[in-house]
Parts: sequence; C-alpha cells; structure tokens
Amino acid sequence: MLFPTHPYAWDGYDYDTGHYIIMEDPAQPGEDVAIYDYNDETWHDVLSISISNDGTELEVFDYETGEYRTFEMEPLEISRENKKRG
Repeated sequence: MLFPTHPYAWDGYDYDTGHYIIMEDPAQPGEDVAIYDYNDETWHDVLSISISNDGTELEVFDYETGEYRTFEMEPLEISRENKKRG
C-alpha cells in the first residue's frame, strides 16, 4: 500500500463507496488537492467545494470521475512542531 509522506496527510472515509481516502493537504473551498482513494488504489485530483464548520465533513468534485463526493474526515490536529514549520 502507498502512504503519502507529506506531514499534513489527512485521513477520511467516503460513505458513498465505503472506502478510506487520504488527503494530501487540508484544502479550503475553491482549492485543488490530491487524494489517495483506497477503492481504486489511485491518486485523484479534486476540487474542494465546502467544509463543515467543525472541519470533519468535506465535499469535493473529483475531476477524474466527474462526480461530487463527500468525505467524513478525522479531526485535524496540527502540532506545535508543524505550526513552526508552516
């Protein structure tokens, strides 16, 4: 299995497909970001459409499939060490 080496990788779950995803970076609405989809074991470029106020639900548009997808994301915790780097 491939796992991204990026320090800000973000885990999520796609309830429509029943499979896990990993997002390369958190993305604000209107930004492009890469996700790794365990369903088809490939990377997808997606457009972030919206994110819930608590940051745990993310709607994206998947350029490769042409579909909107909704992910339930793990709460994002940025450590002090990561804040210093950013």
